Amino acid sequence: MGKNYLYGLVKSQVANLCPWCILNKPNLLPKRLIIIIAILFASFNINAQITTISGTTMHDRQLAVVKKLAQYTANCTTGDPKYDSPYPVARLALHIDTVFAIRQLDTLYTKYQADSSVDDEFDLHAAMHTYTLCKTQLPAALKQKIKNYLTKEDYRRKHITTNLYLMSWAAGFLATEEWADFTDRAGNSNSVIKSHTRSNILSYLWKFFHLNCYEADAFIYNPIDFMAVRMLAEFALDTEVKSKAELVYQSMAVSLLCSWNKGIYVANPMRSKGWGNMNTGYIASNIITSLSWTFFGNPENKFRIKPFTVSSYGSLYALFWMCYQGKVSPRTSILNAYKSKSYPYVHTGMVDSSSGKFYKYAYQSNNYGLATQTEITIPLSSALTSYNYKEIKRTYMAWKSDTIGSHFSVCQDNPERPTDFSNFNAFGYGENPFHRVLQSKQAAIGVYNVPASYDAYKIYVPFTKLGIKSKIESGGWVFCHAGTMLFAFRTIEPYRWQTTPEPSFDVLELLDTNARKGAWILETSEITSQYSDCTISAELNKFKDSILSKTKFDTLNYSTSSFARLKYYSINKDTLDLTFFPPTTNYSNQMSINGNVVSLNDPYIFNNPFVKQKNRSDTIFITNAPWSDTLIWNNNSFLLDANRTVLSAKAINNCKVLLNWSSFQIANSGDYFSVEQSLDGITFFATKKVKQYPIGFENQEYSLQLNQQQPCWYRVVSVEKNGKKSYSNVVVANSSCGDASSLRVFPNPIKYSKSITIEYTSNFPASPGTLLLYGSNGVILCSKKVNIGNGFNSFQLDTSEGNGSQLYVRIMTNDGQVNILKPIIKGGN
Repeated sequence: MGKNYLYGLVKSQVANLCPWCILNKPNLLPKRLIIIIAILFASFNINAQITTISGTTMHDRQLAVVKKLAQYTANCTTGDPKYDSPYPVARLALHIDTVFAIRQLDTLYTKYQADSSVDDEFDLHAAMHTYTLCKTQLPAALKQKIKNYLTKEDYRRKHITTNLYLMSWAAGFLATEEWADFTDRAGNSNSVIKSHTRSNILSYLWKFFHLNCYEADAFIYNPIDFMAVRMLAEFALDTEVKSKAELVYQSMAVSLLCSWNKGIYVANPMRSKGWGNMNTGYIASNIITSLSWTFFGNPENKFRIKPFTVSSYGSLYALFWMCYQGKVSPRTSILNAYKSKSYPYVHTGMVDSSSGKFYKYAYQSNNYGLATQTEITIPLSSALTSYNYKEIKRTYMAWKSDTIGSHFSVCQDNPERPTDFSNFNAFGYGENPFHRVLQSKQAAIGVYNVPASYDAYKIYVPFTKLGIKSKIESGGWVFCHAGTMLFAFRTIEPYRWQTTPEPSFDVLELLDTNARKGAWILETSEITSQYSDCTISAELNKFKDSILSKTKFDTLNYSTSSFARLKYYSINKDTLDLTFFPPTTNYSNQMSINGNVVSLNDPYIFNNPFVKQKNRSDTIFITNAPWSDTLIWNNNSFLLDANRTVLSAKAINNCKVLLNWSSFQIANSGDYFSVEQSLDGITFFATKKVKQYPIGFENQEYSLQLNQQQPCWYRVVSVEKNGKKSYSNVVVANSSCGDASSLRVFPNPIKYSKSITIEYTSNFPASPGTLLLYGSNGVILCSKKVNIGNGFNSFQLDTSEGNGSQLYVRIMTNDGQVNILKPIIKGGN
C-alpha cells in the first residue's frame, strides 16, 4: 500500500504524534515501536471480522473468489437458485466435492418441481447459467429438473428494470438453443420464445454499447447485467448474439475502468439502493467494488470483505458468475490501460436513455475521487413522475481509508416511487428532481428549489464518524480530515446537527428544516505539501485557513427569484457559477466555469485520457499511450473460438514494438501462434511463430518484441494441431524509425518485367536474411535467401508467380534487426 495511505492510517490512530518526526529522533524509537504495535493491534481488532482474499493477477483474484465460495455450504433445502446455487457450482468448477455439490443442486431444484410458475429473474438466470456451465458434470435427472424449472416462466411477460429483462431473456434464449421442444408456462413455443428474446437481446445489447447502459455505475445492478451478458457471450450458439454480447461485456469493463480508482469505485450510481450500498472502498460489501477489484486489483492486491457477503444474502453469490474461468474476460488492453493510469484525471461522459440524458463528471485523484451528474428528463413533462430519481446520487465522494463507510454525499429526500408522496425512501436511497449541481475538478456546488407542491424536499448530509478522523467548524464551514485527504463543506443557510440513533455518522441538516430553497459548497484536496504536517489537527487547521482566506461566494437573485444563483470562487482559482433551473425546463446555459458556459451537448459517452467513445458510435477507442486498442461493433473477428486470444501493442521506442497477448485454452489443441503484420490493416503477413503453452486453468500470457520500420497493424492467429485457426483482435502500432525509406523497389509498378530489383541501405551489422514475395491475400509466393551487408545492398527477385495487381515484398534478417514490408503494383501503366 502507498505511503499516503499508511500515513493516514497511522495518523488516524495516533492523532497528535508525528511518526515521521520520530524517525528522525532515535531517542524516541522505543515509543515509536510501542505506537506501531498499538496501531497494528487496533487494526486487527477493527478487522477481526473481515475476510481477506488476495491475488496479483486477474486470474488469481477471480480464482480466490471461486475458492472462497467453494468453502461455504449453503442450505439448499430452504434457499433458492439466486443465492444458493453459486456455492455448489463453485465446487463443480474446481472439481472438488462434486458428489456433494450435485446432491445440493438436486435438492435445490427438486423442491420446485410441483410449482406452476417462477417469477424471480435472478433464479432463472442462476438455473440457466448453472446448466450451461456444468452440464457435462450433471446427471440426466438433474438436467431434466433444471429444464422443468426453466419452463415455469413466461418469457414474454413484462419486467420492471433492465437487469430483470436481460436475465429472463438470456435464460429463455439459451434454453431454446439447448432444447428444441422447450416451451414456457404461457404456452409459448420454442420458435416464439427464441424470436422474442433474440430480437430484444440484440436491441438491448445495441443500447448498452452505443448509448451507455442506463444501469451503468449502478452499484448493485450493473454487475447483475454483467452476469447475463457474460452468460450469452460464453454459451450462445447464435454467432451474432455471441459476438455482440462479448463486445458489450468489454464495453462494460471499460465503464468500470473509468471509475475504478486504485481500490475505490467513484462514480454517480444510477441506482444506489440506500446508504449501506454506497460503500465502495477497501473494506466493502458492494458488488461493483468486488467485481472491479477482480478485474483491476488494488495497490495491496488484497480485498477485504465483511462476512455476510459470503452468506446467502451477500454479494459474492452474484460475483461468482463473473469469476469462474471461461472464455470471456476483459481484454488485455483494458487491463493494461488501467495499469498505465496516471492521477489526477477528469472523466466526463453520459448515459443516453429513453427516459433522459445523464451527464457525468468525475475527478479522480490519488487518494480519492469526486463525482457529480446532471439529469435532463425526456420528455421534460415527465420529470416529476419519472423513475429516474428513485435511486440516484448526484454527488458522490469516496476516499482510501482503513474503515468501511468512507464516502460522502449531499442527500435530498424523494419518494420511493415518485408518484407516491406518502411513501418516502430509506436513508440515502435517492433524490428528488429539484436539485442541480456543478463541478470543476476538486470543487462542487449545488442549488435546489423545491416547490410547495412537491412533498419530498429535506436536505441532509451524512458525515461518517469512522471515515472522518477529525472535524472542526469555522466560518460556516465544516472542515474534515479523512486520513488520506481533506474536504470542507458548507451550506449557505445556517445548519444544525441532527440527533440520530445511528452511531456511525452525524447528519447535517438546515436550521430551518422546512426550507425548500438552498445551496451548498464542497471543496476537496489531497494532503499536499502546503497542508502536510506532523499532526492531523495541524494539517486540518492549515486547510481551514486556506479555505477561509482564499475562497468566497456570491448569491444572486437568491431570495427574490425562483432561479436562485450561486457563484463560488474556489481554492484553485476556478469560478463556478450555477443558476437553478427546474427539471421541467430545458437547460439554457445556467452553468459556467471561469466564464465559459458548460455544454450539455457533449457527444461522448466516455471521454478521458484513456477511453473515448462518441454517443451512438460503433467504436470505443482505448487510447492511453502507449497502449491502444479498439472495440468495433461490426467486427465479427472478435467472435470466440476454442482458443481466445486478446492482443495489445505498445511502441517502446522509434524502431520497436512490444506485443502482448493472452489466450485461454479450453482444449489441449493449441499448437503455435502465428504473429501477423499488415501495412493497411487488411492484408496480413506472417512474421513470427510462437509456441503455445500447455493447457492451463488461467489465461496464458505471451510477449514478443519486434523491429518496426513503419506504422503497422498486427494480429495473432492461434493455430491448432489439426490446422484450425482462430484470430485475435487487430491492433495498430504507430512507431517508425525512418529505415523503411531506405528500401527501394523498381520497376514499381511492374508492367512487362518478370523480376524486380531491391535496393536497401542497412545501418546494421552484416547478417543472413530472406527476401519474401507475398500475394494480396498474404500468401508467400516465393522466397530467396540473401546476405544483407552493412551499407548498400542490391538484390533481384522473380515476380512471375505473382498474380493480381497488388504484391508485397519483405526484407528481413535472421537476427530480427531488419523487418521491412513494401507494396508493389503489378500490371500498372
